[in-house]
Amino acid sequence: MRARALQAMARGVRELSRRVGRSGGTTLPGRLLLRADPGALRTMGERLEAGSVLVSATNGKTTTAAMVAAVLEQAERPVVHNRAGSNMSWGVATALLDAGRERGQLGLLEVDEAWLPRVAQA
Repeated sequence: MRARALQAMARGVRELSRRVGRSGGTTLPGRLLLRADPGALRTMGERLEAGSVLVSATNGKTTTAAMVAAVLEQAERPVVHNRAGSNMSWGVATALLDAGRERGQLGLLEVDEAWLPRVAQA
């Protein structure tokens, strides 16, 4: 119950950030959520019925993830994807706020190589 309330709060922060034009709303919601609930990545990731794919490397993450997302969307697969490129744990957390909204979702998450161990462990 607490986790769901915190996620709803993070969604609200994301929407407010986007409406105010301050940013794309990809950083602050995830930062706040992970501070209040360090296990949020795991909790939200478990809602991805088709599992998740992490794309990580020194170069080419955004391009590779975008190409994979295009293929999956063409195949009409529901995808949760951090398109904006916010690829640290808080950006992944913000993207995962949409996990579980559609049946059969797959997480396609671009992850900075320095953050890969933490995100993959979750």
